[in-house]
Amino acid sequence: MANYTPTEVVDILITFGECGRNYRLTARTYAERFPNCRHPTDQQIINIERRFRNNPLHREKRRNRFHNNNDPRLLAVLAMVQNPHISTRQIEREL
Repeated sequence: MANYTPTEVVDILITFGECGRNYRLTARTYAERFPNCRHPTDQQIINIERRFRNNPLHREKRRNRFHNNNDPRLLAVLAMVQNPHISTRQIEREL
């Protein structure tokens, strides 16, 4: 089976729904509607529909769970506790 782009798959599945879930009619309608694209056969449409029912196009992106919980105010106070003779400008440069 050819690898169709997500846009092509969406167009195929929309046409499939418009054609009342008729695979052969979907193949003919898709070929008429999109003459400059690859035309799937009715068996390919069956496979595409089955594949995307089991594995939808939507894929959740993993979020970066790393959060910087270092409050600059707390770090400035800790720097002053560590070295009472440090200047505020030097603390700012180091943060």
